Amino acid sequence: MISATGTQCNPANAEIFFAAQKVDEAVDLCLDCPVMFPCRDLARAEGHVYGVWGGETPDERRAWLVENHPDPEVRAEAARETARIERERERSIIRKREHRAYLRIVAAQAGVALNKPVDAESDGPTIQQVRSRQLATIARQMRAAGADMDEIAEELGATRRTIQRYMSAKYDNIAA
Repeated sequence: MISATGTQCNPANAEIFFAAQKVDEAVDLCLDCPVMFPCRDLARAEGHVYGVWGGETPDERRAWLVENHPDPEVRAEAARETARIERERERSIIRKREHRAYLRIVAAQAGVALNKPVDAESDGPTIQQVRSRQLATIARQMRAAGADMDEIAEELGATRRTIQRYMSAKYDNIAA
């Protein structure tokens, strides 16, 4: 980001350009910027692999760096980062597939239809409640064994706040 007079990437807006969830917003801000192309060229020349620079996303820039950067070390680093990101995307897909398979098993064990909404008059738990109850039980067991909240959150793939909710009495009343 080259911060020039009249640009949107001033220090007050800088976080937008490095937030993964706001890539589209950052690219849109770049489209009207008077220094869009020099900014992009600077990021390429310096080998920046994070953030939106000159309307170019990190993935687009890494791909360009792997192919075109004159410094072989920068090309190698961009290639390693691209491979790491791709491995993480693959792991994420695998985790999502495993989670769906797990939910189907839990639903079958609980007698809950996974793909159908639970009737409003139903006394039984929903699949989400069953899953939350199981995670709450696991979280409490881990906590009793001495694990800290961050370890539990990482192991269960949840946020720290979710784990804190699991530790509350709310999940005691959900039928397993």
